[in-house]
Amino acid sequence: MELLNDVIKFFIASGIIAFLIRSIITIILKRDIEKYKLDLNKQLELYKTLTTERTIVIKEVYKKIDRTFRSLESLIRPLQLEGELVEPEKRKIFVKEYNSFVSYFKENKIFFTETSSFDIELFIKDVDEVWRSWNLYLDLKKNGESSVNEWGRSWDKLQKETSLLKEKLEQIFRQLIGVV
Repeated sequence: MELLNDVIKFFIASGIIAFLIRSIITIILKRDIEKYKLDLNKQLELYKTLTTERTIVIKEVYKKIDRTFRSLESLIRPLQLEGELVEPEKRKIFVKEYNSFVSYFKENKIFFTETSSFDIELFIKDVDEVWRSWNLYLDLKKNGESSVNEWGRSWDKLQKETSLLKEKLEQIFRQLIGVV
């Protein structure tokens, strides 16, 4: 009988100890889970904020690329439409748009992948090339020479590259907002 009492006491004590251990483990796990959930929520909020900011930056860069391209196109277009601004005003607009675009991109380059950054920097280089070759063309024209080959090739290249770059930015933007 005493052996039975000892066995019963042993199982009761073992049950109490097991219950206590299980309770302690549950408390520790709940605390760790809550901490993990808090950390996860912080990371989620950071991700949402950065994704929102990245979406805004991509949208702005897209618009600035378009404005820069259109202002350059307006400036170098051989046939000017009636009522358009005169060349010096168009030049000022182009320089303003271009500088705004370049500085904005450089300030926000971190939001772009290496590939996208490379493509945008290539656009900047192509715009520079068209700008320099167009100014060279104007200088040659003043001196009686009329060669449009270099700036014409540069312009054709810029037109193609701009379309491709805008398409890439559109795809990135659509992915970010979930419209694929």
